[in-house]
Amino acid sequence: MSRWIMGGIVHETNTSSTLHTRLADFSRDDQLLTGHEAVEYHAQVRNPWGAFIHVGRKEGIEVRSSLTAMAAPSGLICKEDYRNLRQRLLDGISAHLPAHGILLWLHGAMVAQDFPDADGDLLQAIRALVGSNTPIIAVLDYHGNISDEMIDHSTALVGYNTYPHVDEYESGLEAARIMLLTNRRQVHPVQALAKPPIIAPGVFARSGDSPMQSMHRQIAQWKQDNKIINGSAFGGFPYADVYEAGLSLVIVTDNDRPLAHQLAGELCNYAWQQRQSFARRLPPPAEAVTKALAAPSPVLLADVADNPGAGASGDSAAILKALLERGVSKAAIGTICDQEAVFACHAQGIGKTIRLDIGGKTDPYHGPPLPVEGYIRLLSDGRYVGEGPMRKGRLARMGKTAVLEVGDISVLLTERRVQATDPQVFRSQGIEPLHQRVLVVKSTVHYRAAFEPLVQTIIEVHGPGLADPNLQNTTYKCLRRPIFPLDPI
Repeated sequence: MSRWIMGGIVHETNTSSTLHTRLADFSRDDQLLTGHEAVEYHAQVRNPWGAFIHVGRKEGIEVRSSLTAMAAPSGLICKEDYRNLRQRLLDGISAHLPAHGILLWLHGAMVAQDFPDADGDLLQAIRALVGSNTPIIAVLDYHGNISDEMIDHSTALVGYNTYPHVDEYESGLEAARIMLLTNRRQVHPVQALAKPPIIAPGVFARSGDSPMQSMHRQIAQWKQDNKIINGSAFGGFPYADVYEAGLSLVIVTDNDRPLAHQLAGELCNYAWQQRQSFARRLPPPAEAVTKALAAPSPVLLADVADNPGAGASGDSAAILKALLERGVSKAAIGTICDQEAVFACHAQGIGKTIRLDIGGKTDPYHGPPLPVEGYIRLLSDGRYVGEGPMRKGRLARMGKTAVLEVGDISVLLTERRVQATDPQVFRSQGIEPLHQRVLVVKSTVHYRAAFEPLVQTIIEVHGPGLADPNLQNTTYKCLRRPIFPLDPI
């Protein structure tokens, strides 16, 4: 019987964040599993690991699991914790060898102390363990910063095609498909990488807009014409200060490396021609609120720079301040992460009025705390089950929460950092998004999958935060230079 081994460590690392990532962050909420427990858990989830299991079972292939681990985007992974996770992943693979293939889910923008290309380091270590004849195929996030080392030590890299990421599971199916064809010797994958000198904020690199949309369409056409096995246009993660950060184009062909390089180069040239699309201006909070008051409602303000999904602290109160200064009514903010404020509300109890400073307590990058007086309308444990395209059916945990009514604005305070990608962030706390004149979410693009059909107007806001859309405000020491839009090239 054929055997596949699956595993992976998934983390998107914002190297400017003061919130260093520890082993405990991976161990939270069923995010770190091994062996049979991992297989049983992920078989119930529509993620790449679940896809590997489902294809294996359908094809009569035994799927064993090494370590499966993931943590929310945050700062550098502590060196010893990374080494611990890497060794557990390797030990788990070794325990199940021999195998006909290694299927991985990685991020592509993981950074640990002393390991700037942690994903490349993992692939190199796995290749050294299993040898050159065992295919290694990895699913990577749309925001992967792809390196030569990742290419050199894998058989094929498969990136998501969508941002918002609604095709994680489908990307896993594609990786498993390529593994099946490789095992049957129907294809012999080779791949090529091209990297235009472009680094792009995620807000300007979503899959629904060109030039990313056009590149994905071209890749799909090449697949349909049987020119390639697979191709991926990675938007990259600009908040990881590593040499490889930026756009990456990967083409996988059937034993035709010159063609792979040619087609990757064509995409690279197209991206460079369209580079001005990756650098635009967004309005600051006060200007955005003015625009919102003149626009058809419901209006959604996307606080793109304070997106916890990009490693920001999620505690900026800048947009709330602008709303209060304009006297906006019928508004809701989801969420402001402030453990101190949440605990104070829980200590006071529902129905009480409280004065406190909210937000701005993690670091100096997200603005100062905002003094407010509010009515405590609701307290909860912050659990909800997703209903939107990205998180449907999944249990989410925001930690302790409090809904604080500040004037006519509902402020959802949370113990944990939360990217509001699902309406249940609000509805689970008694806030109906459709009833708001202005809805504020801390998210760059992922919110669009669920919220775009619910609102009339979307305004992306340039507030303070570690996911700043103006990359001139981000400090780079390791990034390859020159690069657009940071340098005059």
